[in-house]
Amino acid sequence: MNALFLLAAAAWVPFVAKAEMELVFRETFATTGQLDETRPGPHFATVRGVFHQRAGGPHLPGMVPASADLRPELLSPAALALLPETGGRFFLCGWYFFKSLQAHNARLLSISDSAGNPGPTIAVEHHSLSGGIAYGDLVPFSGNVLNRWIFLGIAVSFEGSRHGSVRYYAKFPGEPMVSWTGHDSGNLAIQRPGGVVVGVDTSNSAVRCRIGAPAVYRFENTNFSDIAYPADLLEPGTGLTWYCNPATGDDANDGTAPNRAWASVAKINEESANTGFFSADRAEEGDTLVIDTRETPLDAGGSALVVTTAGLNVRAAEGNEWIELKSHRSLPPDRWEPSGLPRVYLTTDTQLHVVAWEDDRFLNHARGADLASVAETLSNTPGSFWTDGTRLYLHPFDSTDPRTDGKCYERSHLIPEGAAVMLKAPDLHIRDLRAGKTCLARAEDGDAIGSYCLGNDGPMGRTRIAHCFFYYGSKHNIGLVQGGPGDDVLVEDVQCEQGSPYCGAGGQTVFVSFNHQPLDLGIVHRFHRCRTVANAGRIGSREGTMTSFYPVFYSHNLGNPEEPSQFDRFEFIDCDFGEGTVTGGAVKEVLVRGSTTGAFSFGAELTIERSRIQGPVAPAPDRSLTLRHSFLARSGMLTASPVSGRIDIQGCVLDGSTITSIQGGVHEAAFFTRAGPLEIVFRNNVAILPEAALGANLFSLLRHTDSLDFARNAYHLGGNRLVYQFHDGEGTAHHDFEEWQGIGFDEGSFEAADFGWDNYRPRPGSPLLDAGFEISPSEDFTGAHFLRRNDIGAFEGAAGRFDEWQFEHFSEAERENDDIAGPGGSLFEDGFSNLLKFGLGLPVRTPAQGHEIRWREESGQQWIEFTPSPHPRHLDWILEESADLESWEEVAGEALEISLSDPPTGLVRLPVVPGPDARFFRVKVRERQN
Repeated sequence: MNALFLLAAAAWVPFVAKAEMELVFRETFATTGQLDETRPGPHFATVRGVFHQRAGGPHLPGMVPASADLRPELLSPAALALLPETGGRFFLCGWYFFKSLQAHNARLLSISDSAGNPGPTIAVEHHSLSGGIAYGDLVPFSGNVLNRWIFLGIAVSFEGSRHGSVRYYAKFPGEPMVSWTGHDSGNLAIQRPGGVVVGVDTSNSAVRCRIGAPAVYRFENTNFSDIAYPADLLEPGTGLTWYCNPATGDDANDGTAPNRAWASVAKINEESANTGFFSADRAEEGDTLVIDTRETPLDAGGSALVVTTAGLNVRAAEGNEWIELKSHRSLPPDRWEPSGLPRVYLTTDTQLHVVAWEDDRFLNHARGADLASVAETLSNTPGSFWTDGTRLYLHPFDSTDPRTDGKCYERSHLIPEGAAVMLKAPDLHIRDLRAGKTCLARAEDGDAIGSYCLGNDGPMGRTRIAHCFFYYGSKHNIGLVQGGPGDDVLVEDVQCEQGSPYCGAGGQTVFVSFNHQPLDLGIVHRFHRCRTVANAGRIGSREGTMTSFYPVFYSHNLGNPEEPSQFDRFEFIDCDFGEGTVTGGAVKEVLVRGSTTGAFSFGAELTIERSRIQGPVAPAPDRSLTLRHSFLARSGMLTASPVSGRIDIQGCVLDGSTITSIQGGVHEAAFFTRAGPLEIVFRNNVAILPEAALGANLFSLLRHTDSLDFARNAYHLGGNRLVYQFHDGEGTAHHDFEEWQGIGFDEGSFEAADFGWDNYRPRPGSPLLDAGFEISPSEDFTGAHFLRRNDIGAFEGAAGRFDEWQFEHFSEAERENDDIAGPGGSLFEDGFSNLLKFGLGLPVRTPAQGHEIRWREESGQQWIEFTPSPHPRHLDWILEESADLESWEEVAGEALEISLSDPPTGLVRLPVVPGPDARFFRVKVRERQN
């Protein structure tokens, strides 16, 4: 025991060989096929279960890397090889790659007697590796072994009659081999070494792994100094690429090249469920599956494409925009027959709750519990269907015959996994999928039974879903409805279109985030450049419709009292959801940037930047709302939008010009209606209400106890109010702008009938220019950055000062050099200084041509003229003359500005006084200090 203790304490000591080992046998495997009871291969005496031979693993020079996939099947895979009868020092070794481990004991490598009874063993125990004598105390191996190759070995020096010395070895790729435990002159638990067992020797295995190059060597030195990693064996790698092509592939191939591609979803699912692909902790280190559907879609045949390999990358083949995944079923003409009902046909090719399409158009869904209840509706409604799960009944549009009309009829599948694509592993990178037509509708009421285009089951880690198109889904097109602590999921460039048109209000959401675990999980979901044009299908159309009847995005949990927020954060960056509603709960904060949505409400802190919101905005009670450089539009009927807590709105446009009424009986209807104590910052905004006196309001029910910072805003309220029922501590009163300003609010603000803008962008001369505070961040709705952001509204006008123009056109390094970026500097020394180019509106990085300034003479009068930029607001134009090009004097006379058009385009004329001598003239510009 003392020797065992001392050796275990000296773990991880590198060993250097002092003699060469002698190979007894080594199994290198093939890239296809299997070893089993009837085909044990050249080295194994017996094989229990199946060793599935696959590409990838250790290999000898000139050989193809290969290993065996060991699966948790009915008989766990283990093989017995017999040892030579002579000699007593053997080294059993092999490479393993673990996708999953298990709690109960599973022996991986054992030196046994000739009957396979184990002695020294390396085993899985308590979800980790251990080494020791079978059925005795095992010493754990320290270190993570999942998702990586590890070389394992047992060296035994037999000393006779169940006794000997033993060492246990491990090695990761690129690292030295070390021993972590062993003993000297101790019990081996077997009479003598007569065999070795490799694989997963257990019952009810849950271990998923690969084994590569299992081998036995003889060695000579009793102190184990000649034990070494085999010099001729090349280490295995990961990050492999696999191929699937339904047109040219074959599932009997090894999948390692386009001309050896697999063919089916079933094959992909099989390899992913086991260790056909190598799992990884990060997608950047993981395997890649390339799917080529250029010639033929990948037909899932009613199953889901199920990804259960952590770190796997899935993408389309080069030259393919999409992986075309067929998750529906075609119904050719020969499947149809008369039903006995007028104009109605039937097929027995159906399942319960499936939906049918005609030429990609949604059909009317007859609703009823049996055929008798829907027969009249079917007969009288062209473009309708119904199924009881045994027969599918169809009345085509225009009452045609599906056997002869040449139309394309299809139906959905009742997919057992609940989605066309199901993600069951974390840290994935899934892209280029085009999947849809998963829609289901319950026969009696049309309820959108959950059948997603893409869903997940389990923690997602750092998963990225990119460049995908999901259409005609059911309940949700993309449903991220499970997750784990710390998940950070990026959904990028994903478009979801046309969910079910058959369900009731709120029953269909093309994007959803949900979690049912009553825990603060810290999950983050990021939606970048996502898009929806039509969130619901439309009967008889391929185009669909955008409706507020269903949200575009919805997040939720079980809604139990005191249930924590499972999500830390949602992001919507550069998304376009049109007028679609984005709403939900179960989240702490939401960031929206550069996006377009309809009504927007969350039980969270809301930050909205550079976005267009076409409907009410509502944070949770006592949560903050921050709006910057954005548009908030209300149209149709104005309702009350309750708010409390901190409301910070700066540099925005609140456009209610198309409001037509207020909610009946709700006189406090407003963009923002107080529901509790408020702290409001409202600066640099344009607010517009309808011309007609409708009783519309910008704010309602404010109180003197609220913190109200209103300043530098521009209003056009028509016949409506800025504030409804302001309570001053003694009573309430309504206020238009003048009254509101009269009681001390909105300093520096003004009303205007014309804001001098085009599509919300201020023109030269607009009262919005330079009329606000400098706010931050110093960018506007476009995302452009400015030296100062002080125009009122969502857009910053063109640079009106030289330093603003300089900031816009020169880099930070260039601005440090006055010869390049200063007022008198020039990039080209073309005679036009930067200040002159600013004044004339000339491009900075193109040499001036010289014809921008012209000499004119008419009726005895002479002048120099040019067209200045309309944007500079503080420039003086000066004409100077010289006789020798060295000494210059200012020419007396004021510049004349002439308007040439409407809107005005200014023309500047600098008069020249005639004289007897030849003179030179030059135009100079000077910026006034305002």
